[in-house]
This record gives sequence, C-alpha cells and structure tokens, in this order.
Amino acid sequence: MRRLSLVTGILFSLAGCGGSKLQPLSGQVLASGKPAVGAVVMFYPDGPADLNARPASGVCGPDGTFTLSTGLDGGLAPGKYLVTVVWPDPNVKLTDAQKMAGANPSDAPDVFKGRYAKRESSKLTAEVKTGAAQLEPFNLK
Repeated sequence: MRRLSLVTGILFSLAGCGGSKLQPLSGQVLASGKPAVGAVVMFYPDGPADLNARPASGVCGPDGTFTLSTGLDGGLAPGKYLVTVVWPDPNVKLTDAQKMAGANPSDAPDVFKGRYAKRESSKLTAEVKTGAAQLEPFNLK
C-alpha cells in the first residue's frame, strides 16, 4: 500500500510538472470580418520543423473562436508559433457515395485555397506570452 502511494504521488507530481507549462489559450478566425465556422487552426513551434513536436490545434465555433489543445492536454506553452488555418467550405455538401467511401466534411475544398494551409507558406504567426489567455483575432481574406 505504501509503495502504491509513493508511485501515485510521483505520477501526480510528474503530471503536474508537464501540464504546468501549458496554459489555456483561445483566439478567433474571421474571414473578411465574419466568423470562419469550422476552420481548423494549428500552432507549430517556430523554428526548424521538429517531427517530435506536438502542434496545438483547435476548431472554430459559431462565432469563429477556438480553444487550443496540445495532444490530450488543454492549452499551449508560451513561445513563438507558426500558424496554419484550413477552412473546409461549409457550402459543399458530401454526397451519400462520398460519405460511404469514408469522406468527411473536412475533405471539402479549402475556402482560403491553401493560402494558410502549410507552415512553410502561411505567414501567420503568434507569440504566446506567459499568462495570456486570448490571442488577437486572425482576420483573413
């Protein structure tokens, strides 16, 4: 029993250390001033591509706001990020045949035509400062 308590304490301690670096963070994506409902936002650490780095992601809700999560953890660590945004066209409806073939709404064409889809060419950036909870909106065209 004592050993189990020690192991449990160590695990909780380690979980707390890893999670303390992440902070809750939200933002908003607008397209010409209107909410980009359903847009997928990804935050990649700035610098050379690191295959082991976990990008943070979020999906825009009805008002264009998103909340970032890194893997299963909510939030994002402070730092500089490259940002990508893909907005599957909400006007494209999948046919029954497409659905049966495994397609989903995110397979619709990107409203932004790929301008912000790749970290190498997006040109969107963000700096997350300690204690920040809200980013400035991304107003895209």
